[in-house]
Amino acid sequence: MLYFGNNLVAKQKDFRTMASGYISTNIVQIWCQIMSVLDMRRSIDQPKRVFFSEVVFMTLEKATNLQKSKSVASRAIFNNLCRALDHQLESISLDISDASLVFFSILRHQHFYLMCFNFMTSRLQVIDNRPTPERIKAKNKYEECPEKLLVAFTKYLTLKKNPLAKKMKSMKVEYMKMPWQNEENAVDFHEAYADLYRHVNSRLYTFLTSLRAKYAATILMSPMNTLLPKVTKATKEIYKQSK
Repeated sequence: MLYFGNNLVAKQKDFRTMASGYISTNIVQIWCQIMSVLDMRRSIDQPKRVFFSEVVFMTLEKATNLQKSKSVASRAIFNNLCRALDHQLESISLDISDASLVFFSILRHQHFYLMCFNFMTSRLQVIDNRPTPERIKAKNKYEECPEKLLVAFTKYLTLKKNPLAKKMKSMKVEYMKMPWQNEENAVDFHEAYADLYRHVNSRLYTFLTSLRAKYAATILMSPMNTLLPKVTKATKEIYKQSK
């Protein structure tokens, strides 16, 4: 085990996935938490950002008509969502009442993308490196997942009497179009296009690989890592042996 903090764990096998290809969900969960903590140090003129891992949306996979349904199954799904949100917020003592951007990492069909509640523009923005294929509506591609999250998160904020709940009334779904979207990427876009750029742009591939190394080091050396002394000691030993 190389990382343990706030009940999140990453082993050597998880960090090995940072080399290339698909990244371990354990790493993604830890990175979301670290990003939220790092944002606490933002400058006063910067918007407040909050990052939730894919665990939250996974609770909604089987949800249907959460807005009106009062069935036992619907209540259980919503309760699981609340527990997942509460856990991620309470683990780092985070208040989201003044957040400007709330990101949800989504993992479906072995593919990561993001949904962001942008309270500055009143839009729930779907950010995906893969474009919507021609002749297919975005709403069909995402199987109404944005609508599910919009309803569920609104209910959660209302239950918690969070000031953001009022802003949810004007929130509309927006499918973002970016010039770097492509169909060829088979790797989660959180870490981008390693396989594609290996052939197209060796400099960019090197840059992306160095980013992964930077992220791995940031996770390992985070103050949130209770195993940091152990990791530091082991690193020094390895360095001595290499000389």
